[in-house]
Amino acid sequence: MSKHKAAPLLSPEKYIRTRARTLPLGTCYINARWKESGMAIIFATRKHVNKNITFAVFQVDLFCLGIKEAMYYFNADPDLISDLRKRHDEMSGPDDPVIEVEYTLAHNILYGAIEYAVDLGFQPPKEFEIASHILEEDDEHIELIEIEFGMNGMPAVFFGREKHPQNILFQLDKSVGRDNYRVFYGDDFTQAHPGPIDINDLDDSFDDEPQFPIDGLK
Repeated sequence: MSKHKAAPLLSPEKYIRTRARTLPLGTCYINARWKESGMAIIFATRKHVNKNITFAVFQVDLFCLGIKEAMYYFNADPDLISDLRKRHDEMSGPDDPVIEVEYTLAHNILYGAIEYAVDLGFQPPKEFEIASHILEEDDEHIELIEIEFGMNGMPAVFFGREKHPQNILFQLDKSVGRDNYRVFYGDDFTQAHPGPIDINDLDDSFDDEPQFPIDGLK
C-alpha cells in the first residue's frame, strides 16, 4: 500500500482565492447599453485546461452605488454562461444585449465604480472579496480608461431599483449634501425630483425587493 496521501481538494472559494489568476483570461461580456443606462452587467471568465470556465458576474451601478452584486461560478460548463446571457437578453429586450468586451474596459468600469462609490460611503458586497480574484490585480499593468461615473457630475438614485432608497439618501446627505445628488422615479431619466426630498415622507411603494437583471442568479 502506498504511503503517499492524496492532496486535499480545495474548496471552490479557496481555489478562486489562490489559483484563479493563474488561469488564462477568457472572454468578457457586458450589456450593450451600460453607458446610457448607468447599469452594467459584467461577466469575467477564466479558462481551465478541461475546457470549463470559472467566472464572475457583477452588477454595477455607475451612477452611485458601484458594485451592487457579485457572484462567482467555479469550473462550470461554458454553456452556463451562454444560458445566463440569454436569460438577461430575454429580460432586458433586444436593445440591451450582452456583448463581448475587452477585459481592460470591464476592469476600468468595475474598479472605477468601486472608487466612486466608496468616496460616497458605499462599499462593494462581501461576495466581491472572492469574485475579485477572478479579475486581474488592479495595478499599473492595467491601462487606464477614462469613464464617467455619476450623472453630469452628481450621484443619481433611481427609486424602483433599490430595496431601501431612503438609506441611500441618508448616506448621500452625509457624504455630499442634499443639493448635490439627483433622485429619479423608476428608470425615467427625464423625471428628476426638483429638489431635496424629505426622507420621512417617502412612499413605501418604492421599498420593493430589487430584482437582479438575470433572474435566478441571486
